[in-house]
Amino acid sequence: MSARILTLDIETSPHKAYAFGVWQENILPAKIIEPTRMLTWAAKFKGERTTYYDTYRSPLYLEGLSDLLNEADIIVHYNGDKFDMPHINREFIEAGIAPPRPCPTIDLLKVVRKRFKFPHNRLDYVCGVLLDEHKLETGGFELWPAFMGGDLKAQRVMERYNKRDVRLTERLYTHLREWILNHPYGGSTHEVDDASVTYECPACGSTNTTKERPRRTRCYSIRVVRCSDCGSWSDGRRKKI
Repeated sequence: MSARILTLDIETSPHKAYAFGVWQENILPAKIIEPTRMLTWAAKFKGERTTYYDTYRSPLYLEGLSDLLNEADIIVHYNGDKFDMPHINREFIEAGIAPPRPCPTIDLLKVVRKRFKFPHNRLDYVCGVLLDEHKLETGGFELWPAFMGGDLKAQRVMERYNKRDVRLTERLYTHLREWILNHPYGGSTHEVDDASVTYECPACGSTNTTKERPRRTRCYSIRVVRCSDCGSWSDGRRKKI
């Protein structure tokens, strides 16, 4: 089976904090009333019609996202290495959710910055130039407080906005694919010959480990190993593709 490529985007809340000024204010930890959190996420597997979406109001919104990340062979996002994934990881560890299976990511913002010289590197600008498509207009910052306040119209707009960002990112990925250096292997899975191998966890030394499906690089299929005692992920044997 070919690689399952998951495109992902999240929306977060602003920090709520005390401030004595309104210009270049230094917000110290003691001034933070409520830190930022992930409000919504949207995700879509390439080649499938469904765009998944959930919000922090759902009791299982983190578990649903974790399941999708564990299904993916490649994750595509825009500025996700710096923004989306660290936010998601923070939410997971605070909720006691295990880290997802290691998976290669393609950050399209890095591709755009490295390979081209656009006047602006924002998703909306790049998609406007290359695809003649744009992000959904939200009306500005007011959407976020309205969404958090439970406004039903704001909730519908936020869902459309988040889902459109995912679809735009997926279309941009398809458009840029030939420009992506070291793209992870996207063909059929190559199984690793390690049926007789018992792996030792490099973090805790346990041999109580589970062999998960291989992860991909451009040239190798690498066994992914999960420690059942400490939960750490590690690499096992590899097979050249």
